[in-house]
Amino acid sequence: MKIGITCGSVVARYGYEKGFALIKESGFDAVDIGLGQYGIAEKPSDIYLASEDQFEAYFNQIRELAARYELIISQTHGRCRTYTPDINQQEYACWVSERDLKATSVLGAPACVIHQITSGNWPDNYMDDAFMHRKNKEFFDRLIPHAEKYKTCFSLETFGRATIKGVRSADRWAEIDLLKEQFSMLDTSYKTICVDTGHTNEAVPFGTPSAGDAIRMLGKDVTLLHLHDNNGTYDQHLPPLMGDPGAVNWPDVFDALDEIDYKGVYNFELQLVRYYYALPEAIHFLGKFLRRFVDDRGRGKT
Repeated sequence: MKIGITCGSVVARYGYEKGFALIKESGFDAVDIGLGQYGIAEKPSDIYLASEDQFEAYFNQIRELAARYELIISQTHGRCRTYTPDINQQEYACWVSERDLKATSVLGAPACVIHQITSGNWPDNYMDDAFMHRKNKEFFDRLIPHAEKYKTCFSLETFGRATIKGVRSADRWAEIDLLKEQFSMLDTSYKTICVDTGHTNEAVPFGTPSAGDAIRMLGKDVTLLHLHDNNGTYDQHLPPLMGDPGAVNWPDVFDALDEIDYKGVYNFELQLVRYYYALPEAIHFLGKFLRRFVDDRGRGKT
């Protein structure tokens, strides 16, 4: 059973080589590499604007460093903000997501999480399911040729809360039936789903399925995980709270993963920057704690 962790905060502080060394010595098997730091159009030195040879050399170097430290690059995270009503943003989202897919392929990761359009960015249309499906399909249909060219999957993700015109509610993609319908509309084998336990949990007060039920409903299309916790009020990216009011029901999550015969990496998407002054100590602790936590299937056995 392999455990992974998002490495953005670690490599931002230490660089990839020292960061990978710290993650490996802390007991992790895999890393989730965030790509949001790349593709900044206003930054002339951005690697996404470099030649194809430079682009490939850069991400090959990261791949080789991960291999040196015997770390799997289990997934990447591409864009969080994709299609909006702004046409320029739509074109940018397509361009930068193509770069994300190519970077994922060079890194040797199987899939890149790319967010669907969000309810908050379409305040006048978000309750129109046909519209949301159509606009979301329009975006991902533009990515399908790139995913197939690079032989890497894009991953839709379970969503959480949204703020629309100052009012908080569940995002449309927190409704798992709608997410399944959207997934089925995308005509490619290079697609998958990432269940984000924190997102699903923060939407539960609005009547959406729990993280465990979301996994059951999505079934074997789930091949990636963003495991983290919160108290049910907002997206906190915390380590497992284990029974606190409003927190994720972890035994049920692991039961659901076992029911769908999940074979992937147990990847934790934690906000590590909060441990800044003791980041190495925090990573060492989390490596030990999360390994035992996964082995115990979230039950906190003594």
